[in-house]
Amino acid sequence: MRQLCGPVAILGFLLGCSADPGPTVIFPSQSANAVSNALIDVRLGGVLADKVRGDLPAPTNSANAPKVSSEVTELSANTNSRVLLEVKVDSEGPLQALYAKVLGAAEFYQVQLSATKVQGVFGVGFGIPSNFADGRFCVQTGVRDQFGQVGQNPEAICISVNSDLDAAPPPTQSPTNPPAPTTPPQPTAPPTAAPTSGPTQPPAATPTPPPAAGLSARDCFNPAVLQQGTRYELTYSGDNQNGQGQVDFTQDCTVNGTVTFRGQSTIETECMVTSTVSGAGPGSGSSQSESRGYSQGLAGGFGSQTVGGIVESQSSTQFGTVTTRSEFVYEPPLLSRYDLEVGQSYSNDTTQTTETTVNFSGTSETNTSTQSFQSTTTYIGRALISVPAGSFDTCRMDTESSSTDANGQSSTGSSTNYFAVGTGVLVRNESGDSVTELQGGSINGQTLR
Repeated sequence: MRQLCGPVAILGFLLGCSADPGPTVIFPSQSANAVSNALIDVRLGGVLADKVRGDLPAPTNSANAPKVSSEVTELSANTNSRVLLEVKVDSEGPLQALYAKVLGAAEFYQVQLSATKVQGVFGVGFGIPSNFADGRFCVQTGVRDQFGQVGQNPEAICISVNSDLDAAPPPTQSPTNPPAPTTPPQPTAPPTAAPTSGPTQPPAATPTPPPAAGLSARDCFNPAVLQQGTRYELTYSGDNQNGQGQVDFTQDCTVNGTVTFRGQSTIETECMVTSTVSGAGPGSGSSQSESRGYSQGLAGGFGSQTVGGIVESQSSTQFGTVTTRSEFVYEPPLLSRYDLEVGQSYSNDTTQTTETTVNFSGTSETNTSTQSFQSTTTYIGRALISVPAGSFDTCRMDTESSSTDANGQSSTGSSTNYFAVGTGVLVRNESGDSVTELQGGSINGQTLR
């Protein structure tokens, strides 16, 4: 019998996927070492994890030690799918390490962190390969804070595997020896698609490989983008919109936490964006902007909706210095969904109202504009994308959109976005003949690679 993965509250890291383990049938209930070695691209907190021989560090017997908990301790998963979980962490101070271990295995998974305050609910996911037979295995999780105190989830999370294989378990119950550890393939970059207030970015002029079907877009949603304290630094380069040069820009964003915006409870993300536009035309020059985006997590997880934002910028152009402040709001909020299987779509039908104040050469002008916006976004499938920042397994999302301003002027467009598995970072955007690509970056100090 095949069932969909169930959500669960577990620690703040994302277990991803590794190389195809091969044709040997693995019986989860009988071989913890084989299970641990075969899990696909294991990630903790969106970062590719290292394997360490031995047991998890023992929990610290102290009231101040980090507390790790989960609301669900049993779930089912199919082969050829990713298990997506949630874990709760409550820490007195910044965390320095995340841990996960298949119970009974001779190794565990570990990620070292640059000291970052971690508190709240985090995503956890790992891939179940096709050669797992029916069975059950359990995962223990833990963390270590900056003071060396270790916290463990008192309850393991157990996964019942539903397989299409017609295989009987071996006659003996002695566990197999773990195969020699292999270096997992270079994974996708670490987390997060930073909410930006500007228009979508374009993709690379290299041929786009055909997408692979059968894997959920949920793997490309990173809950860390909604968690207080998350910081991501991303650098992009793409075509100048006037077609006469290129634009390079860097985002440095921090999730500040819950605030009220326009009477609604939202999550505020603050970004500093530095951009340089080269080439001919009035748009050339450098600029800096500070933006604050206000979003909300979707009730079912695996997505968010943008309520609005504020952008303040100062530009140095060949005509002088221009300062601009814009505040915009979407009614209803603008959806970004990842709870999609291949071929599934979602739609937006919203109105954006923007109040903009521009100061230039001692004069100031304020105007309000409205624009209706409709779009349909379809999940095409997986695609391996190579950009200057590296090669990434991504989810391809194609969007067809139309908009109409207050004067009745309408326009249509299409774009293709590639989001990295595990981290949710936008790797490449293709919009018409323009392409924007990820040059490099990090999430919570962990370099994307």
